[in-house]
Amino acid sequence: AGHRPLRGGPRAADERTCTGAPEINPYAVARHLRLGHEIRTDVCEIQLYDCASREVALTVALAIREAAARRLGVDADEMGFAAPPAIHPAGQRNWTAAVFDRASGGAGFSATIARDPIGILNEARDLLDCSKLGRCGDPDAVFACPRCVLSVDSQHAVEGTDRRAAHSLLTAIGRSLDLPKRFRLFGPATEYESAPLPQALSDRLGDDASNTLVVFMSGPPA
Repeated sequence: AGHRPLRGGPRAADERTCTGAPEINPYAVARHLRLGHEIRTDVCEIQLYDCASREVALTVALAIREAAARRLGVDADEMGFAAPPAIHPAGQRNWTAAVFDRASGGAGFSATIARDPIGILNEARDLLDCSKLGRCGDPDAVFACPRCVLSVDSQHAVEGTDRRAAHSLLTAIGRSLDLPKRFRLFGPATEYESAPLPQALSDRLGDDASNTLVVFMSGPPA
């Protein structure tokens, strides 16, 4: 209070004191306020019921985000990531891998994960495999690094990751989602579809104008 006006600011009423000082304008300076904001956007959450730590869930979220970004051809930091706690149906505490669009109102990036969750999870697992070409080459690496899933906005989260455990978890999830042989009606390429059939067909036909739907009928023709 009582200081001279800052350079470039308005002239003081008394030529000496800043007009923002309490004795001149008691409402010009507000104290003891907490500022915040909220946005509505697209979010994809994958609950990891066999995940024992936030570090693993955070690493899975980063890997899912990177896999989705590569599919879409966008920068990974167009999407945010989080690992909030989740409640297992049996009552035990687990974690969720969450990916969300940073753009207010949503850009549709994270929503694409739900169209092919198994494919995204498998690609996320491969990103965390340090033995693959382009990775760090250390199969025992504990933390994630820029060679796999870290980007500019997540570089400071490196010590909060667990690459090795996340890769093991995604590998186990992939095995559990493999279709039994009796359900592979279209051969080895048969995949599990998580979306309702009408939505799945609409998505596939909308992805490419050349896509077609072929229905195989059994029995003699009518």
